[in-house]
Amino acid sequence: MDKKETVISEEQKIRTQIKELGARLKSIREAQELSISDISNTTKIQKHYLAAIEEGDLDRLPKGPYVRSFIRQYCDHISAQDIWKSYDTITKKQKAASPAVSAEEATNYIDSPKIFRPRSFLWLYLLITLSLGAAGWITWQYRGDITGSATSPIDGGTTGTVREQAPEPASSPVSADVAVQPVSADNTSGDQQVDLSWMDGKQPQPAGGAAAGAGNAAQKPAGLQSERLRSVKVTAEKAYVWTKISQGNKVLYEGTLKPGEYREFETGKDLPVRVRIGKPGSASVEWEGKRIFPAAPGEKPATKFFWPDGRITDS
Repeated sequence: MDKKETVISEEQKIRTQIKELGARLKSIREAQELSISDISNTTKIQKHYLAAIEEGDLDRLPKGPYVRSFIRQYCDHISAQDIWKSYDTITKKQKAASPAVSAEEATNYIDSPKIFRPRSFLWLYLLITLSLGAAGWITWQYRGDITGSATSPIDGGTTGTVREQAPEPASSPVSADVAVQPVSADNTSGDQQVDLSWMDGKQPQPAGGAAAGAGNAAQKPAGLQSERLRSVKVTAEKAYVWTKISQGNKVLYEGTLKPGEYREFETGKDLPVRVRIGKPGSASVEWEGKRIFPAAPGEKPATKFFWPDGRITDS
């Protein structure tokens, strides 16, 4: 027998073994009551390739490593590892001679090739970066408003339950007629230090504050009636300052002044202008042509009365 006949005989022997192995796989599958569709749905190997394995026709399978991969997945699925050992020996001899399969051709060998394709999440990273950048920019732009509204007037801060007045241009003084707001009447405690009207939104009864002011005015000499009217100007310097300005029982202004904003009012003929400042250390007062800064020592709320005769008192 020459060499050519020996090679043909060897190939026929291998084909016979492959057919026998395929028949054994089919018997095991049927014994487990599994269909080719069941195996295809799990392994994602197309059904006609599985049928070719059972029929022993490996030439119908894609060339290259896919032959061994498909057979091994089939054997693992039906727990036939001993049959895989026989396939392993046979297919190793054919592996070296098999041509390589391109990636484009490989996409046709399984039912759902898209599940193995990696996806790019670059767009998601860009979106997160832009969102964080926008949030940081907004925080930076409004950092002043956030810092200024941290505490309540009783602690020397700037917030309260009163309605704020829209800021007016700093170049023109605000007259008393324009600045009057329909808010609660003036309320002072016995020591003239803390105004608590903002806490419950109610109008408490005066505890000697406005009445005392009226009494002081009634006790003034008659000569004061001819005194010229004086003006007092309150300015927020480098921080937000809660301010309440009143005259008798009439509230001339109550709200929060922004840095650089001011309010200016004239005294009456016999009534003083009462100025209540939440952070006197951050506000200045102009009176009789003189600038007083700070308006009062310390950072606790303070009250000052500016009289028509030029006096400044704490009560």
